Amino acid sequence: MVLNAFSNIVSKAGAEFIFIGIPTKHLVIPPAQMYGLIKYYCDQQFGILSQCFKAEYIDRLPNGYFDQFLLKVNGKCGGVNSLVEASQLRDFPFNLARTIFVGIDVNHSAETEKMASSVSAAVGSLDPNFSRYAASIFAQKKSREEILKNLEPMICELLEEYRTANGALPENLIVFRDGVSEGQYMVVKALELPNIRAAVNKMTTELIKIALIIVQKRHNARFALTIVNAQGRRPTWNVPSGTVVDNTIVEPLY
Repeated sequence: MVLNAFSNIVSKAGAEFIFIGIPTKHLVIPPAQMYGLIKYYCDQQFGILSQCFKAEYIDRLPNGYFDQFLLKVNGKCGGVNSLVEASQLRDFPFNLARTIFVGIDVNHSAETEKMASSVSAAVGSLDPNFSRYAASIFAQKKSREEILKNLEPMICELLEEYRTANGALPENLIVFRDGVSEGQYMVVKALELPNIRAAVNKMTTELIKIALIIVQKRHNARFALTIVNAQGRRPTWNVPSGTVVDNTIVEPLY
């Protein structure tokens, strides 16, 4: 049923972007399974951009929902939703116009799930404003290990995407590695960093400077303002969005 619907959309309507309302309840297909089928056929089978929404929102739209909805649509259409303030980029000691930022991580299915694979993903910037990105995704044998098994071809793929978009390879490659515990720092340095270097050497004989930075969300550090912020709707002690702590309490080597 779903396959026939998408076949008709492609062959008869020639659609490039479709909006699909998913019901909260369905007697035949559970909504979660319906969403998975939609993304499978749109992304993998027919190459159609899609944006799903809850069908009930057609008659009862929550506050702010439409804004977030359009941000997703704009991003999928290649638009720019946000930019780093130009003044914040002037003092870097290297050429940002010839720099690619890459973020990598591994996702593991839960023990109760039947998936036989973990999913490793890398995302790389394509433009000097760092607002356009390309992705490289691989499935690897399900394991609780965090180490990426296909890092070399993933970095090669992102470098090739960068070269296609800019006409040349970058001079600087900055990798942000997520999901690594402190006990795995040396493992990442011993196994993943050589794979990144191997990918660069495969793409070019010219020098590309590499920086590998480990980022963590699982920590017990908490931050608050020393003076309450009363500019919003209500006073708050929360630090501003986008705050970066990069000295004093951080690991200096990683």
